[in-house]
Amino acid sequence: MKKFYFLFIVLFSLTIYNQQIKQNPILFENTENPFVLSTTDDYYYVITKGKDLKINKTSAQKEEKANFLSSYIYIFDNSNNNYIYSNSLNKYYLINYNPFISYQEITVNENSKSGISTFTRIGGIAQNNEFLIYGIREHYLLFSLKSQYYRAYYYISDLNNNFLCKFIENENFVCAMLPELSKN
Repeated sequence: MKKFYFLFIVLFSLTIYNQQIKQNPILFENTENPFVLSTTDDYYYVITKGKDLKINKTSAQKEEKANFLSSYIYIFDNSNNNYIYSNSLNKYYLINYNPFISYQEITVNENSKSGISTFTRIGGIAQNNEFLIYGIREHYLLFSLKSQYYRAYYYISDLNNNFLCKFIENENFVCAMLPELSKN
């Protein structure tokens, strides 16, 4: 009898669990590259390609408006400030989310002592109360702080843009790169 009772509880629990899976998650939008901003209020602020969303955490009611973003890199700092670099406009923006998402253009110093003037931005890393941008130019891996007037750079002969960098500690970073697949 104990085995039968245990089997009943397991089957009953699985039935409830499967019902919850069918109801959750709810598809709000079918848009590209969504991410949720770091916030502390009662809303989720979601930015996607071409659209901004504000979703109430309890009622799931949403507001939306169009944005100018087509290709971008999302960046944040350790103070939960949110930023975007727009690839198409070649500009940086601070994201204000209260009362709704808005973008304020900011200046990022990217002057170079290395002679390398432009680079393809790949990502950003929170660094103290600002952010570090990393990217590539030819065979160089480049790093630039938001307020820094020069970049650290490293020559890598087989560099491609399929990589990700993370902060470890002090001034140490680790970067991992996926090799490009041959088309043979």
